[in-house]
Amino acid sequence: MVVSPGEFSGRKALVVGGSRGLGELTAKLLAAGGADVIVTWVASEKDAERVVEEIRATGGEASSLRLDVEDPAPPIEALASGGWMPDQVYYYATPPIFVRRTAFFDQGLLDRFTHCYVGGFARVVEACRDAGVVRLTAFYPSSVAVDEDLAGLTEYAAAKAAGEVAARILGSSQAWLTIVIRRLPRLPTDQTATFIPVPTEDPLAVVSDLVRTMAAVTDEESTLSD
Repeated sequence: MVVSPGEFSGRKALVVGGSRGLGELTAKLLAAGGADVIVTWVASEKDAERVVEEIRATGGEASSLRLDVEDPAPPIEALASGGWMPDQVYYYATPPIFVRRTAFFDQGLLDRFTHCYVGGFARVVEACRDAGVVRLTAFYPSSVAVDEDLAGLTEYAAAKAAGEVAARILGSSQAWLTIVIRRLPRLPTDQTATFIPVPTEDPLAVVSDLVRTMAAVTDEESTLSD
């Protein structure tokens, strides 16, 4: 058993981009540990509903929600008005990473990545605050690409590095907000399976360690605020 029943009991986790890949795995591990999970989607409602159904079939608690990081405030406000306030956010929103490049450096691609990885993350966190969340632990996923010279990933790595800086400053400057930043290793996902024929790490081990770290941080911050 990867996680224990009740290990994450009492946690309310908003998994942004939880309908596939690492987001799906995160949502399922959290729910298996007793967390109340909301899986968000922007274009793949069927995938999100599948994840929710699979979680519920094993006794977990989950719902799906359409949330566009371009404007996340309305759905988050709707959750809050219904009495559901997240104490954790996992941010897995991403545009396609591997695209055909025709220039030495693609400014448009950098802008697209930055808009999602920096602006989108900040908008989601801000929407939680504006909806009335008083204490939040958020996960910002960076990448080992920041440290590695991977061909064709210049713009992606630059945007992730910028996201790290923004997340670190936001987390250190806001008393109500704690941000966990990790440079994730290469993991087998639908984006990497075809384009990176290199050894990858076990996503189950990586994500289970992450959700435990997030739980410990959330518990610690809750104790400090009591």
